[in-house]
Amino acid sequence: MDEAFLRRIQYKIYAESPTADDFVRIFGIACEERNVPFERKLVEQMIEQVYRPRGIELRACHARDLVNQALSLASYRRQPRRLTAELLEEACTSYFIEDHDERT
Repeated sequence: MDEAFLRRIQYKIYAESPTADDFVRIFGIACEERNVPFERKLVEQMIEQVYRPRGIELRACHARDLVNQALSLASYRRQPRRLTAELLEEACTSYFIEDHDERT
């Protein structure tokens, strides 16, 4: 974030990134709040296949946002209201935008 953006936020607090175990628990809570079955294996797989290879830091808000995106996609496709590896992968693809700056 640039300085001008940070100046507009008058009160700033430090929020530590969750551990992988904490993130899995937060993800479970996000599923529970939305009455969606929670599958720990799917979240661990997402961490190993998306977060770690791309160097994405775990953030607590990601769980809520990714569950919402995956469920929205399932609804749009008229699929059952449950998370799958495919839905989470697609949610991650649209949520975590890669920098394609090709200036050389």
